Amino acid sequence: MMRWGLVPSWADKVSIGYKMINARAETIDQKPSFRQSFLRRRCLIPADGYYEWEKVGNEKLPSRIALPNSEVFAFAGIWEYWEKGDTKLFTYSIITAEASESVKHIHHRMPVILRANLQEVWLQGTSKDQLKNLLAPYTGVINTYRVSKKIYSAANDEPVCIEPLN
Repeated sequence: MMRWGLVPSWADKVSIGYKMINARAETIDQKPSFRQSFLRRRCLIPADGYYEWEKVGNEKLPSRIALPNSEVFAFAGIWEYWEKGDTKLFTYSIITAEASESVKHIHHRMPVILRANLQEVWLQGTSKDQLKNLLAPYTGVINTYRVSKKIYSAANDEPVCIEPLN
């Protein structure tokens, strides 16, 4: 199991991971926190959807973003091993890019979704330029729909959290 929020091996505290749940595709090879993981420790994060919040007036309304039929896909990710004393952690970050046209109205960024034929290249590739070129907005069909505000609490783990609002 891995913990979401990359904790670089050189970090003093695990809490730095709370600030590093996402890595920007544009600067991933430049930021000291992400550079080595990008070059040597890439991973796939399976998902069947994700959530974003759209600001409407003074409210933030949750939407679910998924592929047709909620098919499973993979986000591009990076991982790291951190150890201090008795604490040993594997952590990861999801890589984000500018949002595609289909989700731009909800949020200006989105996780990098890798098509099945590019996943092995992501995991095994060695060319920095080739890897960077994979980190682009997803251009396939994406479904977006509003969901219940019940997702505001992690305690709510029930079907209503993924069902469209009427």
